[in-house]
Amino acid sequence: MRNNVQVYEASRVDFIKRPYMEQTILIGKRALIVEDNEALAYILSEYMEEFGVLADFARNGREAIELAEKNRYDFILMDIYMPLVNGLEATTQIIAVRPEAIIIVVTSSSERLEYERMKFAGAKDCIVKPVSKDKLVNTVAKYLTAAKGVPR
Repeated sequence: MRNNVQVYEASRVDFIKRPYMEQTILIGKRALIVEDNEALAYILSEYMEEFGVLADFARNGREAIELAEKNRYDFILMDIYMPLVNGLEATTQIIAVRPEAIIIVVTSSSERLEYERMKFAGAKDCIVKPVSKDKLVNTVAKYLTAAKGVPR
């Protein structure tokens, strides 16, 4: 511990754990980032890598469905508006084959109706772009902790 901040080592990265965040639950987890905007996909992957998460990418809902059927992900970050298959349809199809999936919507839409549709399809939560690293990490940690059955 240095200056009231603990430094942890993950298999590929070092990161600083702030005392108020439950970030260690992310170490070694697998994520699927579903985002057609390459710049945002890169930012999300950097955030996740910083906390020890290994990420795969899908540029559209069709790729997301294929990857989710073949692989087990601890959580999925899903955009709504994408080419070929949108986030709503992809979420519906992923939940049909993996009902335990933790899908968190990451969208530029602030329309409540869009989020309600995604939630009805099986998404757990919604983060509105621009994405705050703290908000993203805390939201993911909350659902991973709940899935693990650890009280918060």
